[in-house]
This record gives sequence, structure tokens and C-alpha cells, in this order.
Amino acid sequence: MQSRPLGALFSAALLLASPDQAQQPAATSLSTVAQDLDRLTAACNRFAADLYARLREHGNPTCSPGSVAMALHMLLAGAGGETAAQIAKALHLPDDLRGERLRRAVDALITVSGKRATDGPEMRLVNDLWVQDGYHLLPTFSQALRDDFHSPAQPIDFAADPGAARDRINRHIAEATNQRIPDLLPGDAIDELTRVVLTNALWFKGAWATPFRDGGTAPAPFHLTTDEGAGEPVDVETMHVTELFALASDARWQCVVLPFANSPMQMEIMVPVGAATLAEAEDVLLAGAHLAALQHQRVHVALPRFGAVGKHDLPAALEALGVVDAFGGRADFSPINGQHDLFVSQAVHRTWVEVDEAGAEAAAATAIVLKKRGMPHGDPIDFRADRPFAFAIRDRGTGLCWFAGRVEDPRGKQ
Repeated sequence: MQSRPLGALFSAALLLASPDQAQQPAATSLSTVAQDLDRLTAACNRFAADLYARLREHGNPTCSPGSVAMALHMLLAGAGGETAAQIAKALHLPDDLRGERLRRAVDALITVSGKRATDGPEMRLVNDLWVQDGYHLLPTFSQALRDDFHSPAQPIDFAADPGAARDRINRHIAEATNQRIPDLLPGDAIDELTRVVLTNALWFKGAWATPFRDGGTAPAPFHLTTDEGAGEPVDVETMHVTELFALASDARWQCVVLPFANSPMQMEIMVPVGAATLAEAEDVLLAGAHLAALQHQRVHVALPRFGAVGKHDLPAALEALGVVDAFGGRADFSPINGQHDLFVSQAVHRTWVEVDEAGAEAAAATAIVLKKRGMPHGDPIDFRADRPFAFAIRDRGTGLCWFAGRVEDPRGKQ
């Protein structure tokens, strides 16, 4: 089962809106944007795998790589010199996908992915640029954020009342994420020297195309793991459904795809097999190496109800990916204000996911804080998720991975 390229979807949408086939220059331009959009999506997925691996080194890696990538692209619009080069390299951007071409591809990504459905599932994508009231921004930066990221500058007074400014941003993020991310910015993230904050918020809710059976949820064994290997099984509430689902497997993993109704989004559940580790399964999932092998088969799925949360301070992970100068004295964010006095003091990320018989809800938010320099920075095939497993929520139309995580113990959010 192949994902349809995002660029193809974007091209189709715009061609339907402008059916005049005689406009060859417009068609050529549209084709370029569509190709760049597919390349941007591929780069974001490579960044997702890198980020997840780094976060995994320090504990629970559940995150929204799409949210973090979007915030970094906003930051890239205000970066210069080696700072910009490091961010672009971490994001795996091709050398020729910069400037106007990148801006158009980002705008297309937001236009396609950020549309809200009027009925059924929803995918909400909200970007914001928060600026100290009266602070001078270069018109090129403020216009890029407004036009390409759909985020006009919002004046806010960090200097007079940092606490009130933080509360205002957190309330805004909470509303954008259906109250699932209520406190994105911690108490020490904002002070009187904060000048710019970039935020991204995501919220998705979808019902299963094939719901799990009413009354079919019952306790079933889930095999926890320990440092010594497999531990004693514990009983967890497990849902059941039998239907035609896309399934793929090899000697190391088994993966099933659960589509959402009236939506291009899908949830992929991957379980390690045999001696394979959860980390190995996660690497396959995030690389998308399983997608080409998916085939529809009659499958009996046994899946625990689960919730997962992620809470990350991002500087260490981003520095490990090569984004070094942004956090120190060599930071170059002169495209923001024409000066060399800003650096990234904090980058925070939160994720919330819940899955039950009806469907899934997921929320995420990322904030990047910039301060003035001087501050610190047949028979049914059985698929049983009865051991720690990885999950992803992907737009199957575009192939873009918006959420990813792991469940080691479904009895409580981890």
C-alpha cells in the first residue's frame, strides 16, 4: 500500500480550482511546487527519525516530529549564516530547496495538512509569532511568517509582565489543542528579556473506519519487559476487531494499519517479533520501510486501550543533531530584526495521545523562545499488541508522520 505523494494531492486540488489547461506557465510552476512539497515531506520524515532516536536516548521518546519540524522551519526563516545552515542540515533540506522555493513548499504543506474538516475527523495546525510590543521586526521576516506560516505577528508585553505573557501563550495553546496541552511553557521560560516566541500547535481527532467491537473489550495479558528481558504478564483492557486491514511483517516485526473514517490519516501499530527490540521496530516504523510491503488481509486485531504523553526540553536533542550555534553566543538571527542580539534560550515540546474503541485523539505543541543575548539557553491473522509497541499517526495521503511514540505499559500514560 503506497502513500500518495503530497505534491500530487496539492496539484490536483489547485488544478480543480483552476481548470484552464491553457495556462502552461502556471501548470509548470504548480508542478515545481508539488515536487518541492514531496521533497519537503521526505526531509521532515528523515528529521522525525533523527529526533526520535535522540529523544529515545534519554527515556520515553513519544513526540510529534511534525510539530517540532514546523517550529524549526519558522525559526529558519529568521536565521542567517552558519546558524541557518545548521538548522537546514538538521531538517535534511536539499541545497536547492531554500528561499522562495522552500517558502512555497511550506505554505503548500500547511494549506493541505492544516485544513479543518467541517464534519468527521479534524486536523488542526496553528502557528503563531509572539513579539514584544513595539519591538522592531524586519518586514521580510514578519511577511514570511504571515504569508508562508499563516502566523501574523501578535504583540505581547514580555518586558512588563513575563508571567502574564506566558499565561496568555499557554491559554492560546490549550485552546488550539482542545485543552490537551495546558502548560506548554514552564515558569522559567519567559522573562523580561524575551523578545520573540514561535509556537506550533497540532490537534487531531478521528473515528476508526472500522470501530472495535462494542462489548468486546476485556482483560488480556500484556508482556512487560525488564532490564533482564521479558517480565511477568499483566492484564490490561484489550480491544478486538476483525476486518480487512493493511498488514506487513518480516522476521523482526509485524505492523497493522488502522484507518480513520473520512480521513487521510491512519494509525500504524508495530510490534517487535522474536528477539527483535522495540527500538529496532521503531526505526523501521519511522523510516517507513514497512509501507511498500503492506497488503490487505483479514486480520484479527487485539489492541490495548492506551494513552501516551511526551514532555521534552529540546536543546540537547537539537544540539546533538547539529543545531549548535542557535543556543549560544554565535547565534545569527539578524534576519529577524537586523541585529545580532538574539539567541534561542529554550525550546520545549509536549505531546498527548489517547486511543480507545471509538478512535484516537492526539495533540502536540512546540515553542521556541528567543531572548536578547546575555541570558542562559483466511482465518484471521492474529495481531496482538501484547508487549511494548510503537505507534505512529501518519497522513496516508502524504506519507507525513505527525505523531510517533511507544507504549511500554498501557495501564497509565507514560
